[in-house]
Amino acid sequence: MKEIIKVSHLSKSFEDNPIIKDISFSVNEGEIFIILGKNGAGKTTLIKMLLHILAQDSGEIDYYGQAIATYGQKLYEMTSAVLENAENTYGYLTAIENIEYFAALYQRKIKKQEILQLLEQFDLAEAANKRVFNFSRGMKQKLSIICSLLNDAKILFLDEPTLGLDFKANRDLLDMVKKMSKEHNKTIILTTHQTDVIKSLADRVLLLNKGEISFLGKYESFIQENSLVYYLINTNTDSYQLTDENLADEKLKKLIEEGEKIISYEKHDRSIEEILIDYYKGG
Repeated sequence: MKEIIKVSHLSKSFEDNPIIKDISFSVNEGEIFIILGKNGAGKTTLIKMLLHILAQDSGEIDYYGQAIATYGQKLYEMTSAVLENAENTYGYLTAIENIEYFAALYQRKIKKQEILQLLEQFDLAEAANKRVFNFSRGMKQKLSIICSLLNDAKILFLDEPTLGLDFKANRDLLDMVKKMSKEHNKTIILTTHQTDVIKSLADRVLLLNKGEISFLGKYESFIQENSLVYYLINTNTDSYQLTDENLADEKLKKLIEEGEKIISYEKHDRSIEEILIDYYKGG
């Protein structure tokens, strides 16, 4: 796959508080590259540096083999973004007016019929003439993505796009992101701490923990390398977790002999949630 973004030894601190610590990675064309980590891990700071909104303290960011600083305004012709905790659209404008405004910023002529088709595609047709401050969070997110696509950028940044969405809006958004990547060959760089997003979308994942990379690679490799089967025995007074089946069987027999009441004895595969918790704890 073609490498389009290369990050080398990137660092960023705020008031002597290190947020990003000497990280290096690359992003390939057409992939969904997910940056994950708990709140405060440095995800949004990293995205803002990749968009040249924040300047790094040290390190290099290259797009197509060229330093990010050399692009100037042209960087925002190649990229588009929907950022968390940012007003990505204007509440006093209607959905149609927002699309017309952002299209004009990109010097793009867009017909009313094309706008209506976009709104229909994102299940917003009935809200076409409603002011955005009346929208739900999910509707605002979908309209933000429409506006972010108007410059036909090949690289799309989505910062916590599903945060706060209800189940249907979440599922619709994940389906749209997958379609943009697979059918339109857009490179999607997405931050999240939600495991359903990772499971549904990730080609590769970068796990940030305390500003450092704890894992970088394919999602399947992430799961395989961190998989762990364990055996859980629950009694009426305690619970026991063992990773060896023979030892678990022996423990079960001993508990029975001691007269303990066995509530359950189960084999478990660690979930992605459990894997991430271990990473965050330093395991």
